[in-house]
Amino acid sequence: MAAQRRRRDDFQRATILAWQMAAFGNMAMHGKLPPVDSFLVPQRLVTDMRTQLAAVSKVVGIAIRPATPAAIRAFKRPQESH
Repeated sequence: MAAQRRRRDDFQRATILAWQMAAFGNMAMHGKLPPVDSFLVPQRLVTDMRTQLAAVSKVVGIAIRPATPAAIRAFKRPQESH
């Protein structure tokens, strides 16, 4: 069962990739291919993120508070030392 699901997922992923390559090729031929950054960098708006955060806050029942400098430091990943 898991192997069948994996094969189906692999097939779907390969099909989508082939479709995207064909679409990009078509756009490139007509000079309408957007810059690669528009595909690689997520262009999420801050307002969208705030809306989603507010929705999650409402569901879990935790109020949104402004971050304090101490809270920001607590969530930063420690730098690896070599």
